[in-house]
Amino acid sequence: MSDISGVTVDKPSKLRGDRVDLLLFEESGSNPNLVTTYIQSTALVEILGNKFGLRIVWGTGGDQGALDGLKKMFFNPEGYSALPYRHNYTQNGDYVTTGFFIPAFTFVAKDGYIDKRGVTDSKKAKEYYNKKNLAIEDPQDQIKDRAEFCFTPEDALALDGDNLFDRVILTS
Repeated sequence: MSDISGVTVDKPSKLRGDRVDLLLFEESGSNPNLVTTYIQSTALVEILGNKFGLRIVWGTGGDQGALDGLKKMFFNPEGYSALPYRHNYTQNGDYVTTGFFIPAFTFVAKDGYIDKRGVTDSKKAKEYYNKKNLAIEDPQDQIKDRAEFCFTPEDALALDGDNLFDRVILTS
Protein backbone atom coordinates (compact mmCIF):
# COMPACT_ATOMS: atom_id res chain seq x y z
CA MET A 1 0.00 0.00 0.00
CA SER A 2 2.97 2.32 -0.55
CA ASP A 3 2.86 5.19 -3.00
CA ILE A 4 5.59 6.67 -5.14
CA SER A 5 4.80 10.04 -6.58
CA GLY A 6 6.67 12.87 -8.20
CA VAL A 7 5.71 16.49 -7.82
CA THR A 8 7.19 19.47 -9.61
CA VAL A 9 7.44 22.08 -6.89
CA ASP A 10 7.76 25.47 -8.54
CA LYS A 11 6.20 27.14 -5.49
CA PRO A 12 7.26 26.14 -1.95
CA SER A 13 3.62 25.90 -0.84
CA LYS A 14 3.13 22.87 -3.14
CA LEU A 15 5.38 20.81 -0.88
CA ARG A 16 3.07 20.74 2.12
CA GLY A 17 1.18 17.58 2.94
CA ASP A 18 1.85 13.99 3.99
CA ARG A 19 4.93 12.60 5.67
CA VAL A 20 7.49 10.96 3.38
CA ASP A 21 10.34 8.50 3.67
CA LEU A 22 12.40 9.98 0.84
CA LEU A 23 12.33 13.48 -0.62
CA LEU A 24 14.59 14.30 -3.57
CA PHE A 25 15.55 17.82 -4.65
CA GLU A 26 16.99 17.42 -8.16
CA GLU A 27 18.71 20.27 -10.04
CA SER A 28 18.80 22.30 -6.84
CA GLY A 29 21.09 24.92 -8.33
CA SER A 30 18.31 25.88 -10.74
CA ASN A 31 15.71 26.31 -8.01
CA PRO A 32 15.43 29.96 -6.90
CA ASN A 33 13.12 28.83 -4.04
CA LEU A 34 15.37 26.03 -2.79
CA VAL A 35 15.97 27.32 0.75
CA THR A 36 12.31 28.11 1.41
CA THR A 37 11.19 24.80 -0.08
CA TYR A 38 13.80 22.86 1.90
CA ILE A 39 12.88 24.54 5.19
CA GLN A 40 9.16 23.95 4.61
CA SER A 41 9.86 20.31 3.75
CA THR A 42 11.24 19.67 7.23
CA ALA A 43 7.74 18.88 8.47
CA LEU A 44 7.51 16.07 5.90
CA VAL A 45 10.53 14.19 7.29
CA GLU A 46 10.85 15.24 10.93
CA ILE A 47 8.77 15.63 14.08
CA LEU A 48 10.21 17.26 17.22
CA GLY A 49 13.74 16.78 15.89
CA ASN A 50 13.21 13.07 15.24
CA LYS A 51 13.97 12.30 11.63
CA PHE A 52 11.97 9.54 9.97
CA GLY A 53 12.56 10.55 6.36
CA LEU A 54 15.54 11.42 4.21
CA ARG A 55 16.02 14.54 2.10
CA ILE A 56 18.62 14.52 -0.65
CA VAL A 57 19.61 17.77 -2.35
CA TRP A 58 21.84 17.62 -5.43
CA GLY A 59 22.59 19.05 -8.80
CA THR A 60 23.97 22.39 -9.72
CA GLY A 61 22.56 24.51 -12.47
CA GLY A 62 23.36 27.79 -14.02
CA ASP A 63 20.22 29.83 -13.84
CA GLN A 64 20.81 33.47 -12.95
CA GLY A 65 20.93 33.87 -9.17
CA ALA A 66 19.52 30.40 -8.48
CA LEU A 67 22.78 28.96 -7.13
CA ASP A 68 22.69 31.27 -4.11
CA GLY A 69 20.40 28.98 -2.09
CA LEU A 70 22.40 25.86 -2.91
CA LYS A 71 25.67 27.62 -2.02
CA LYS A 72 24.20 28.81 1.27
CA MET A 73 23.06 25.31 2.23
CA PHE A 74 26.20 23.57 0.94
CA PHE A 75 28.60 25.75 2.93
CA ASN A 76 26.45 25.61 6.11
CA PRO A 77 25.11 22.04 6.26
CA GLU A 78 24.52 22.01 10.02
CA GLY A 79 22.41 25.16 9.78
CA TYR A 80 20.09 23.34 7.38
CA SER A 81 20.05 19.96 9.18
CA ALA A 82 22.17 18.35 6.49
CA LEU A 83 24.90 15.79 7.02
CA PRO A 84 28.22 17.66 7.31
CA TYR A 85 31.17 16.35 5.33
CA ARG A 86 34.78 17.22 6.23
CA HIS A 87 37.16 17.17 3.25
CA ASN A 88 40.11 18.95 1.66
CA TYR A 89 38.77 19.21 -1.87
CA THR A 90 39.32 22.96 -1.88
CA GLN A 91 41.38 25.11 -4.21
CA ASN A 92 44.06 25.64 -1.54
CA GLY A 93 43.81 22.16 0.05
CA ASP A 94 42.45 23.38 3.41
CA TYR A 95 40.04 21.13 5.28
CA VAL A 96 36.48 22.44 5.37
CA THR A 97 33.09 21.15 6.45
CA THR A 98 30.43 21.39 3.77
CA GLY A 99 27.69 19.29 2.27
CA PHE A 100 28.81 16.06 0.60
CA PHE A 101 31.04 16.58 -2.44
CA ILE A 102 32.54 14.05 -4.85
CA PRO A 103 35.23 15.40 -7.18
CA ALA A 104 35.23 14.26 -10.81
CA PHE A 105 38.72 12.76 -10.54
CA THR A 106 37.46 10.01 -8.24
CA PHE A 107 35.48 8.48 -11.12
CA VAL A 108 37.47 7.76 -14.25
CA ALA A 109 36.60 4.33 -15.65
CA LYS A 110 39.35 4.15 -18.25
CA ASP A 111 42.07 1.53 -18.50
CA GLY A 112 45.03 2.42 -16.31
CA TYR A 113 43.06 4.77 -14.05
CA ILE A 114 41.57 2.10 -11.80
CA ASP A 115 43.86 -0.11 -9.72
CA LYS A 116 43.30 -3.80 -8.93
CA ARG A 117 41.20 -2.84 -5.87
CA GLY A 118 38.84 -0.77 -8.01
CA VAL A 119 40.17 2.55 -6.66
CA THR A 120 40.81 5.44 -9.01
CA ASP A 121 44.39 6.72 -9.24
CA SER A 122 43.52 10.35 -8.51
CA LYS A 123 46.84 11.68 -9.83
CA LYS A 124 46.29 10.06 -13.24
CA ALA A 125 42.63 11.08 -13.24
CA LYS A 126 43.50 14.72 -12.49
CA GLU A 127 46.06 14.65 -15.30
CA TYR A 128 43.39 13.27 -17.66
CA TYR A 129 40.87 16.00 -16.81
CA ASN A 130 43.48 18.79 -16.80
CA LYS A 131 44.77 17.73 -20.23
CA LYS A 132 41.20 17.62 -21.55
CA ASN A 133 40.41 21.03 -20.02
CA LEU A 134 43.60 22.72 -21.27
CA ALA A 135 42.88 21.55 -24.82
CA ILE A 136 39.93 23.96 -24.79
CA GLU A 137 41.22 27.32 -26.01
CA ASP A 138 38.43 29.63 -24.82
CA PRO A 139 38.85 30.44 -21.07
CA GLN A 140 35.07 30.80 -20.65
CA ASP A 141 34.58 27.31 -22.09
CA GLN A 142 37.32 26.00 -19.77
CA ILE A 143 35.32 27.28 -16.80
CA LYS A 144 32.18 25.58 -18.12
CA ASP A 145 34.08 22.32 -18.63
CA ARG A 146 35.58 22.49 -15.13
CA ALA A 147 32.12 23.11 -13.66
CA GLU A 148 30.94 19.86 -15.26
CA PHE A 149 34.10 17.90 -14.31
CA CYS A 150 34.86 19.67 -11.05
CA PHE A 151 37.72 19.07 -8.62
CA THR A 152 36.43 21.43 -5.91
CA PRO A 153 33.07 22.80 -4.76
CA GLU A 154 34.20 26.19 -6.05
CA ASP A 155 34.53 24.66 -9.52
CA ALA A 156 31.08 23.08 -9.28
CA LEU A 157 29.48 26.34 -8.20
CA ALA A 158 31.43 28.62 -10.58
CA LEU A 159 28.60 29.04 -13.05
CA ASP A 160 25.86 31.38 -12.01
CA GLY A 161 23.95 32.51 -15.06
CA ASP A 162 25.91 34.39 -17.68
CA ASN A 163 27.98 36.50 -15.28
CA LEU A 164 31.27 34.75 -15.98
CA PHE A 165 34.44 36.70 -15.37
CA ASP A 166 37.55 35.85 -17.32
CA ARG A 167 39.46 34.18 -14.47
CA VAL A 168 42.57 33.82 -16.64
CA ILE A 169 42.86 37.61 -16.93
CA LEU A 170 41.87 38.15 -13.28
CA THR A 171 44.56 35.78 -12.00
CA SER A 172 47.31 37.14 -14.31
